Amino acid sequence: MNENYSLEDVDISKVKNTILDLLIKQLNNNINEQEIQFIKDAVKIYPNIIIEIEFGPDKIFELIEKNTSLSFSILYQISQCAEYENYLILFIQRKWSINSLKVMNMLIQLIEFPNIFIKTYIKHCISQLQKENNQNQKHRMRLLLSFFICNLLENHHITFECIPSSIDEIFKGDSSFREILILKEKIEQYRNEL
Repeated sequence: MNENYSLEDVDISKVKNTILDLLIKQLNNNINEQEIQFIKDAVKIYPNIIIEIEFGPDKIFELIEKNTSLSFSILYQISQCAEYENYLILFIQRKWSINSLKVMNMLIQLIEFPNIFIKTYIKHCISQLQKENNQNQKHRMRLLLSFFICNLLENHHITFECIPSSIDEIFKGDSSFREILILKEKIEQYRNEL
């Protein structure tokens, strides 16, 4: 597509068709920065457009692996839509990845999630960590999850009560990395104060 995209130049039905075409194109290949910006601008102006074009949670989760920035922008803009919970549910139903954790981390910085959702998400991540057989992957998961939880604590997005007891799974194995050590120290300090 060599069009010069501008929201002022087209009606909403044409915008919907263009957005859907571009998102499908992104899932199969890559789209350029101008096309990405067009999607971001359209979703900012019309948050319901993603729901109206039926680009559902499964597709968004697929998009996360292709373009984390665009996925984050879409999920953030549609956070006021009634159907938003359907998109978030996938974060606690699907196997998490570096990209999905990155998107969740960005969302949590801007959106207030219920503590029960965050606790469930952390449990889900720990459960996957326990099932992981590849030691290199398991090590990366421990490191990323430690960083994520430390970030949540430092920015007061959660309290220690939101952290499940299964958190000890993160501390199994090599705990010499800074993020793991910091989290372990914070958890131990919290437990000692109980």
